Amino acid sequence: MTYRLRPYFAYGSNMDEVHMRYRCPGARAIGTAHLPGYRFMINERGVASVLAAASHDVYGVLWHINAAHERALDDYEALDEGWYDKTVVTVYVGGKQTQPAMIYIACNHVEGRPEREYMQTIVTAAEHFQLPTSYVDELRSWLRAP
Repeated sequence: MTYRLRPYFAYGSNMDEVHMRYRCPGARAIGTAHLPGYRFMINERGVASVLAAASHDVYGVLWHINAAHERALDDYEALDEGWYDKTVVTVYVGGKQTQPAMIYIACNHVEGRPEREYMQTIVTAAEHFQLPTSYVDELRSWLRAP
């Protein structure tokens, strides 16, 4: 049985090409996308997640991954330890075209603070992929969180 490439929506550190090259050699960034009805957050474990929020959007990078990549991401996101759940959401590519994509959402929804280097990686990746300036500013605000 052949595994088809699967779209994966990254909104945290997996937006970073260097990290993805290490975790998922051969995965290909196919562009940017946004997830309406959610907001970005850092949980009390200090990792990125998204929460349902009607008037918000989360922006990120859409990757094509294969079965080996998905297993590596499952391990990295600690699915077996209950850190993240994996699901499929509908993202928008190019503002209008919808695309189903896999996403990891943290099980812990208590807001926390990120480590500076981790959050800087997310901000730098968002800038690299030219996500909307207002969204990059929102991400950057986590660097100033008390």
